[in-house]
Amino acid sequence: MDDIDFWKLCDELTVVQAALLVVGRDPSPLEIDVDRKTSANQPRGYNATKNAILSAIKHELLEGELRFDSRDINEGSYVCPSSSTVIVEDLKLWLRRKGFEKHFFFFPEGLDGEFLDEDHPRYSPKLAAAVRAWEALEDDSFLKATTPKKAAQKWLRLYAVDFDLCDSDGIPVESAIEEISKVVNWNPRGGAPSTPDAQELPKKLTKTRKLSVDKPEVAEKSNDPPPAFDDGIPF
Repeated sequence: MDDIDFWKLCDELTVVQAALLVVGRDPSPLEIDVDRKTSANQPRGYNATKNAILSAIKHELLEGELRFDSRDINEGSYVCPSSSTVIVEDLKLWLRRKGFEKHFFFFPEGLDGEFLDEDHPRYSPKLAAAVRAWEALEDDSFLKATTPKKAAQKWLRLYAVDFDLCDSDGIPVESAIEEISKVVNWNPRGGAPSTPDAQELPKKLTKTRKLSVDKPEVAEKSNDPPPAFDDGIPF
């Protein structure tokens, strides 16, 4: 592990530290006097990166805090990049939107060169395809009106040749694409409505049942003669 890697423990950085890390330099020996040097003696890209971060914080495109200092009472206050801060997680999202993903805050250069290097003895085309497909889906246009899994499948079909995912006729192997898209998919539940619980579903009748109706009770026949009627008027 290099000294620069320990900066990954930070959740918040000064703008100077963040800019140095973006351009691939360890802030420890540089941050104290980097802004006192001429641009020709600063790390390549440092000044542009620092100003871009400060501007993004100012316009609330990046979560951070601008702090001010004063060199001279006649000049007024100015932004101090060495004390202004930025939140690392938000900085990473901002960098992704800008298309800056190959540097300190993402895949370290060595690791990127290893598992995505076709010449590496442990290179796995399917692993590389899964990583590249996942990265490609950062572009929202791939996800328009579809699921992450289907978007990954679409991308994998487009680049199947590059990752040995085609058969001898050059046709994408759907079983391999299905397998890799499952790995890429961060939303395995999908967007379809969930199936109701079994207890909520009506039971299916498998047989037609005949309704049985109980017969009304009928009094048993009596052999006794019927009672005689009284012809008298009851009043």
